[in-house]
Amino acid sequence: MGVRLIFTAIASVFILFGCSSQPDINVYDGDTPADLSKRYLTSREYALENGRQQLNQAEDEELSYYSPKRLLLAQETLNNARQQSDDQQAIDQANQISDILAQAREHKTRVQEKLATLFSQMRTLHQIHADKVHPKTYQQAEDSLASLVRRLESEPDYDTQQPSSLLTQSLVALQIDTLLSSQLGSAHKFFKRASQEDAKRYAPLTFRQAQQALLEAEQTIQQHYQDLPRVEVASKKAEHMAQRALYLSREVRSLMNLSADDAEHVALKTEQLLHNIAQHMKLDDLRAMSLQDQSLAIIQALENQQTRLRQMLEKEYRDERTQDKQRIQELEQDLGIASPAGES
Repeated sequence: MGVRLIFTAIASVFILFGCSSQPDINVYDGDTPADLSKRYLTSREYALENGRQQLNQAEDEELSYYSPKRLLLAQETLNNARQQSDDQQAIDQANQISDILAQAREHKTRVQEKLATLFSQMRTLHQIHADKVHPKTYQQAEDSLASLVRRLESEPDYDTQQPSSLLTQSLVALQIDTLLSSQLGSAHKFFKRASQEDAKRYAPLTFRQAQQALLEAEQTIQQHYQDLPRVEVASKKAEHMAQRALYLSREVRSLMNLSADDAEHVALKTEQLLHNIAQHMKLDDLRAMSLQDQSLAIIQALENQQTRLRQMLEKEYRDERTQDKQRIQELEQDLGIASPAGES
């Protein structure tokens, strides 16, 4: 009874494997689970199915990339096993797949260790989207690395120092080009528009600052391409300065040759912007002051609000700690636990 239940369980698992038929296993009185398992594990159907699943697992492990010849050999071995008319020969050939794939995994480990720097660079390139920014160059780099991997499978002792060095240089160049395009593309766009709108004439100081920020960002990428946070900071600064040069030059150009009425309108517009901020902060009407004094008053009010908020949060924190200590003391008293010496 128990043996038959075990057989039923094993057969159910086998069905889940996806086989079209269950292995032909006879169950005899007096069979132990070990007897049943032995006949099951040596069955032709199981051996072939197990080989197929191992090949699927090998694909998931990317062994076709790291050891394509061995994976092809494993596939051919499985095909030959399927064609065998003799069950035992089919089983023996299918069981060889495990050894072949074990060799493939060992080779994968050796390749990953030997070419670790190149694989790390490729991961970085993927992270910064080099495959989308420069797809052709990225594909060429991938092909070169794959070729080197295949060479190592054919010649395990192949000296990779020179080809690795050359490929490393190519990958560094691709990373720099990608960062220049992706990180500074927007900054270059705004700077070009500022140049076209003659920002050099209307806002020369700001234009020079934008030009300098762009140059510094390019140098940062060239010299510190591996420090992505640093590259991002420099790139954002360049974009900010380019935008500032563009929009400030437009404001200056609009002020050129203004009449008295137009100049007053501009001053009133600026005053209204400051007044809107003051009203939002619940301040008194500051328009009796100069524009500069209005801005200083708003800044002072903001700092005062921040100070009050910080003090309020600190008081709430102290009150909560005091309440927590009181609760703990009450619980200790209820439980008859003495507080540690010196604790208040």
